[in-house]
Amino acid sequence: MVVVTRIDSQSTFRPAAIHDDDDKFVPLAAELGAEFATRAGEHDRDNTFVAENYERMKASGYTRLAVPESLGGLGASMRQVTYAQAELAKSCGATALAITMHHYNVLAQGWRLRNNAPGAEGVLRRVATDDLILMTSGGSDGIYPSATAVKDNGGYRITGRKVFCSQVLGADVISTMARYDDPDEGPIVLLMGVPLRSEGIEIVETWDTLGMRATSSHDLRLTDV
Repeated sequence: MVVVTRIDSQSTFRPAAIHDDDDKFVPLAAELGAEFATRAGEHDRDNTFVAENYERMKASGYTRLAVPESLGGLGASMRQVTYAQAELAKSCGATALAITMHHYNVLAQGWRLRNNAPGAEGVLRRVATDDLILMTSGGSDGIYPSATAVKDNGGYRITGRKVFCSQVLGADVISTMARYDDPDEGPIVLLMGVPLRSEGIEIVETWDTLGMRATSSHDLRLTDV
């Protein structure tokens, strides 16, 4: 027997805040979600990316949620991002899932900033000032990444195919990995950021997953990038 339970996207249920400010950004997420819910079904039926939702999130500051206030963001903690995302997901799961791939990259850069890692401040500033959207190719990475690297003129050329690249139609930079066969150390894994407008990058539209079509989690083919 199959039991189907209707989920009300306008439900008032919210996870209880443990700390006083956990739900600081929930009202913003609820405001955006009320609008996004009106077109969530259409995007899923048509298998189209939630591009207008991304423009609204940029305009409202939601894409800058986890950027420190000192760098032009809203200064949300990881807990606050999580509570806001739980609220947004009630109205449009695809938008919430897709923008998570941006938020966790921003949170990671925030951690790097607090640990004085090079480059972190510059990335966070660009997220705030240029509305830069970060993404990942986590479905193809780890200790066996689906790309290879060769040295070229002080840098590397990357070739491979990445799968499950959520929000690929709305992102600007992908954080990805590649294997490099170092002549001295042997195989190592490189982590890099690659602008999606780079020559040699092709979006392969493979994604057609019911209920999550609007995440546009298509494949990326990188050829000598």
